[in-house]
This record gives sequence, C-alpha cells and structure tokens, in this order.
Amino acid sequence: MTHPALETALHCAFHERRINLINEKKEFFQVDIDEIARTIRRMHGEIEITRLAEAEQYRKTVAMRQERDAAQVASAPARLAPQAHPAAAYAPA
Repeated sequence: MTHPALETALHCAFHERRINLINEKKEFFQVDIDEIARTIRRMHGEIEITRLAEAEQYRKTVAMRQERDAAQVASAPARLAPQAHPAAAYAPA
C-alpha cells in the first residue's frame, strides 16, 4: 500500500472521529497511537512504531523559546506593590 493510499484508508477508517467537522482539510482525529497502529496492521501487516521521535528541530525550537522567555522574565522590571491613591492621604480619619 502506498503512503497516499494508506493515508486515504486511515482517513476513511477514522472519519467519524474527525475533530473539525466543518473543514475536512484540517486532518485531525480523536484517535490514539495504539488504535492507529492496530488499524494499519489490519490493512498493511506488521509495522514498527517509534514512540519517541528524534524531532531535533522541534526540540531546539522548544529550547529556544524557553531561553527567550527566561531572558524576558529576567529583564522585566520588578513589579512594585500598588501605591495608595494620593487623595487617601488627605481623607479624614
């Protein structure tokens, strides 16, 4: 089975589990990886699943965002406690 044929077969198998019912080009389904693997095995035979992908660019992106966010927090001015309104100093006791 070619990749496009497999993709089409999976879309058909999980059609009722689509997340976006308005736009079918948004290809997200409420299905876990184990169910996907079982369905592919039924259609295609034995497969190997990698649960922890290398995802080098994704992991570098996450690290860069964390560094950026930490730098922003470190350079942000300290927040002072709210000051009393100046008129409160002249209010009768």
